[in-house]
Amino acid sequence: MILTTRNHPRTWLGALGTLIALSTFTLLHGVHGLLAGIVTAVSWYLLPSVYTFTIGQFALIATVPELGTSAIQIGLLEAGLLMLLIEPALTEDQQLRILVLSWLGANLGISLVLVVYEWLGLLWQTGLVLTVSVAVLTYGLHRYEQLELGLLKEVS
Repeated sequence: MILTTRNHPRTWLGALGTLIALSTFTLLHGVHGLLAGIVTAVSWYLLPSVYTFTIGQFALIATVPELGTSAIQIGLLEAGLLMLLIEPALTEDQQLRILVLSWLGANLGISLVLVVYEWLGLLWQTGLVLTVSVAVLTYGLHRYEQLELGLLKEVS
């Protein structure tokens, strides 16, 4: 552990994600990016990771100009924010497993979006496919969590 604030343990993964987000914001957007990165870093220190991820997304939307930012640059920033999002899930015995599964899931999602966009060619249809896919995945994870916690009752 690196540090603990307000009952939210901080790990090396969160520190690395914060550093990547701060650096990417600064390199892409200059002074405005530096401010967005500082806001993200301070929120990582003070708030739970889910809130930091959300603040990072809003900072990304606020700093990305209409033209001139490539998907690779945004992907690098999102990689840092993803590290912040999965930080609370890390335990000493399952770090590698969680990191690999998160990486595979993120790449599968990106691949799905790119394949659907190439196949359909319309952004709104791609957004619809992405929304339905995320909804199904979220419901599946919710049901799995209930099963693991023993909250599901047998139906006869």
